[in-house]
Amino acid sequence: MIITMIITPLKILRRGRRGLRWLMKRRQYLAVAAFGYGLLHKVLYLHDIGTVGLSGGEISKFYI
Repeated sequence: MIITMIITPLKILRRGRRGLRWLMKRRQYLAVAAFGYGLLHKVLYLHDIGTVGLSGGEISKFYI
């Protein structure tokens, strides 16, 4: 996700070098992959806890 978010500032700083054009073309794919990873992480976390109800009480905890 960080790589996806840093592509545009890098493009502005480096003025469109070749490697950055490649990243710009694939930025959407990287964002979808980051979302998929986050969703998979959440699903596995809820599966590990065993219930969705318990995770609602953990929203206020800062370590999560």
